[in-house]
Amino acid sequence: MTQWFRSKPKLVQAKQWYPGSPVFNVAEEHSYDIHGDIIGKVCFVTMVSGQRLCVLPGDWVIAEPDGIHHYTCKNEIFRALYEEVGEQFAQCLGDK
Repeated sequence: MTQWFRSKPKLVQAKQWYPGSPVFNVAEEHSYDIHGDIIGKVCFVTMVSGQRLCVLPGDWVIAEPDGIHHYTCKNEIFRALYEEVGEQFAQCLGDK
């Protein structure tokens, strides 16, 4: 028998990232070619698991529950999964 589930509502803190915008803990480092020459920069966030995820312009950076680590989400997926709520609503949920 197939069982059906729905996602529990959850509140996330997120910011959309573009180059030059300060968003959470987005880090930047140089990327190199096989000869060791710098070919560009790579921006990333670190997840709670220690995995580093690349951040591209327009991606959303979402805070992990620990508030220290983050993960990324493409804009189209983020818009399909989340809707913006006001800060008062967020504070009410946070108090429970």
